[in-house]
Amino acid sequence: MIFELRDVANSRAVDAVLTAKGRQQEELISGLLEDERYQREAFSSLLLRQDRRHLEITRRVERVQSELAALTAVEVARRDLRADAECAAVAEKRETLTGLLLGLMEQREERAEELKKRMREMEDARWARTGVHDRGIILLLLLFFYLLFLSFL
Repeated sequence: MIFELRDVANSRAVDAVLTAKGRQQEELISGLLEDERYQREAFSSLLLRQDRRHLEITRRVERVQSELAALTAVEVARRDLRADAECAAVAEKRETLTGLLLGLMEQREERAEELKKRMREMEDARWARTGVHDRGIILLLLLFFYLLFLSFL
């Protein structure tokens, strides 16, 4: 009877240790997944910032915005003079620059999407090299082997 009580107490202690180890493992896995997500976001951000094409488009957007601001100042000054012909030319140039700005902004968004797609393809290729197509399976296998390892301790 005393041995059975000790066995029950030992079993509870082992269960408590395994439960604590399981919680620690879950925290570690969640921390690793969060770290990986942060690294992926940081790499994506860095890739986007250092992409020459994206930077050139951004510079062009800034130049067009600057020209639009200058045109606005000219328009305000010329409205006072009521030079209708000049205002029409400025308005035409404004329309052209606005169209150019919208096109450049669209190109910038497309480039950002291309880079995001490339990041996804790189990540998919990385997972494809492992031979596993479901990342969840890898995490479950890691958890299983870790718990199996703990059961032998």
